[in-house]
Amino acid sequence: GKVYKLSAVMEDDTVKAKIDKYSGKLKEFMWFKERTGELDLSFEACRDIACTFIATYFEEYIPYLQVQIEKPSFNGVNCAFFTFPLYLAQDLQIEGERFYVGVNKTTGFIDILWSPKIDVDELQSYETSTIQPFEDVKTVLQKVEAFLQWSRKYNENEHCEVLEYKLGQLETRQQIVGIDAATGNLIISNI
Repeated sequence: GKVYKLSAVMEDDTVKAKIDKYSGKLKEFMWFKERTGELDLSFEACRDIACTFIATYFEEYIPYLQVQIEKPSFNGVNCAFFTFPLYLAQDLQIEGERFYVGVNKTTGFIDILWSPKIDVDELQSYETSTIQPFEDVKTVLQKVEAFLQWSRKYNENEHCEVLEYKLGQLETRQQIVGIDAATGNLIISNI
């Protein structure tokens, strides 16, 4: 769906938010001004706040979520970050689709939220029964080989070329992006 960008003018543009145009639901927000309070919450307490926030405002996503285990840490402005990837089934993670929540340990407030692009209706309409087990599509790997290719790597002020192995189609050497889970066919890069 289309998303409106809204900027709330609160103490010199301290927060920006996106609201879904059709559902009116909050899609993301971020506080830009540092907020400090009197609390000193543990990482686990911040995780509980993040989980409660997701369960309260995005309840319909709960059957599709898992919490990603993170090493306990806080950034320079007292935030702990938590990722909740989306799954169609226990082991079928939807790449790039997740909730990302930052909790301020001194206030207990949510300082950042990013939500998935995919909506619940799409998730509910997807049938996991159409996904072939990996054992059934392994034979397609006979059409794949590893080959050497130079790749550019960029660091802060310099770049270099590195020789690395890439996976490609046996006959054409076109780079392989993946295997289509529904059809079992190779997905070839168009680049």
